[in-house]
Amino acid sequence: MLRPPLLLPLALAACTPAPNHLGNPLLLPVSALTTGAQNAAYNARRAEVKAVLAGTGPAVLHDANAQARLWRVAPVPVAERKDVLRDIADLPDPGSAEWIEAATVTVMVRL
Repeated sequence: MLRPPLLLPLALAACTPAPNHLGNPLLLPVSALTTGAQNAAYNARRAEVKAVLAGTGPAVLHDANAQARLWRVAPVPVAERKDVLRDIADLPDPGSAEWIEAATVTVMVRL
């Protein structure tokens, strides 16, 4: 068993600025907090996008008001919006739960 005085040098040796797969172990708590906050923000936006797509259904492909609601919730770059709508139009079984989930993913990957 390692004695406590030996643990400190080993822990400090792990705090190298060189690239490694874990990063600085002293920053892991901060990384955990920021990752949690980022995940919460992503999940909230994803839920909003899914709600808009569930509410509008396939009408989002043709209705300008439905598209405007979608773009307010999911600010996809203007240059990519036609591609997003084309990809959504190519999805099978419009309006189904699977379609809503796939359309949500299609929008979210463009953000």
